[in-house]
Amino acid sequence: MDAAVEALADRYVLSWKPNPAMLADRFDPDRVRAYVRDTLERTRGCRLEIVLKDTFTVQGDARRFVEWTRIAREEIERVSG
Repeated sequence: MDAAVEALADRYVLSWKPNPAMLADRFDPDRVRAYVRDTLERTRGCRLEIVLKDTFTVQGDARRFVEWTRIAREEIERVSG
């Protein structure tokens, strides 16, 4: 990640595909927040897109997508001020 950030800076879009296991296994909002926050801080100054993919199962709880997205939006707001 760090090498990509350095090479791309704000000239290209960095496409981040988060680990989908955070949605499939035991959903832990604090773990998701820390994971997203770490990535956003490491990619500060980059043009970042977040692509949730390979989400085949959420243990029957589609609200996990809503919660993951809410957390990501909050962290994006926090980072971008």
